Amino acid sequence: MTTIDRIDDQRMMEHPERWPRWPVLPIKRRMDHGLPDYAVMLAIEHHGTTVVHINLSYISNGKTLNQIVEDSATTVYPDIDSLLDDGWIVD
Repeated sequence: MTTIDRIDDQRMMEHPERWPRWPVLPIKRRMDHGLPDYAVMLAIEHHGTTVVHINLSYISNGKTLNQIVEDSATTVYPDIDSLLDDGWIVD
């Protein structure tokens, strides 16, 4: 990731009002085996910088956002820089 790409992703992540699908922002990262890992970042105040690893079948089953969050693995990062350092980018 270039410095410009990182700045662009950071700006998008810091401004949920710009997210096309608020309150979630689709993100991804490359795993060691080369395949992408897909997730969403939540813009829910009490969740902090939370990444929810979404099973896409949950969306097609008509679950609510709260049900998806409850049923999914989540990772909470202390800040957006930590999330970016872990390889996440805006999808």
